[in-house]
Amino acid sequence: MKNYIEYYIQEGDGQGYSIKAKELTIDEAVEYQKKYKALSRKFEIENIFDVFIEEFKRFKILLTEAQFSQEMDNHSGPSANIEDHRTRTKLNVSYLGILNTGKLLLDRLYYENKEGNSISSIIKEIDESVLAAFKKVRDRVFVDNNFYAFACKYRNLCQHKLLPINLLILYENLNKKRSKFSIPLELNSLGSKDRRDLFSKLNTDFKESIKREGQIDLNHVIDGYFEGIFDLIISLRKLVKEAISEAENYLTNKDDNFGRQLKAPVLYINEKEEFNFNFEWFEVAHFLEKKNSTYLKSSVVTRA
Repeated sequence: MKNYIEYYIQEGDGQGYSIKAKELTIDEAVEYQKKYKALSRKFEIENIFDVFIEEFKRFKILLTEAQFSQEMDNHSGPSANIEDHRTRTKLNVSYLGILNTGKLLLDRLYYENKEGNSISSIIKEIDESVLAAFKKVRDRVFVDNNFYAFACKYRNLCQHKLLPINLLILYENLNKKRSKFSIPLELNSLGSKDRRDLFSKLNTDFKESIKREGQIDLNHVIDGYFEGIFDLIISLRKLVKEAISEAENYLTNKDDNFGRQLKAPVLYINEKEEFNFNFEWFEVAHFLEKKNSTYLKSSVVTRA
């Protein structure tokens, strides 16, 4: 018997136990593997998404601190330069964390080579039938969310050539008694090739508006990046909901009427232990999905 589920049945007064096994066909064994992998990949993506969200929240806290520091601290000369450097370092670490965690998330969802062929996709391991629908959502987000598209390009540049944040500016309008804190990327600080790479495949009107301004606010860029990835995850959840529910039901209904069990059964394939049927760990995935399900977009709320 190569493929089987092993059960640990409590005997008599509970002091001993016996081991019983239920043999599986090859198809049954493969199906158990497939369902388990679906839950594992769902947990993986929710875990990465949670890290992404927490890094984004941390960046916003750091940005607010930086703004108050610019407004209230009375630094000048070398002291001001040192404080600016410290602030930029904190912001750069967090900004890069968002860009890179986002890239990890995007690559795990769907990664393709230059010829457009899929190399890897976590979606394939959950429910390959929804992959085409997800690709349509991904393409739509790139077209509709200009800041997300820009951020994807900018992340590649930051990976190889520069730190994302190099300026902190507090604009003051004394007539209207208002101030505005900004972390701009000035286009003239980039080489011509880097600018071409940044602008490739961007919406024409969006691209021209950036060129007219000569800069872009990196706070708006990271907002767009976050919102784009958030939209992708919400769409993914809807697309794979049925497959995940089916996998949970399949794995928790094993028709194992063997009596009181001492511990969770274990699946063996080719006489090698694959996994046990204790799925309490998957409750974390449900918790993360509920925790990270709501976000007010920057178009409807004012933030720093």
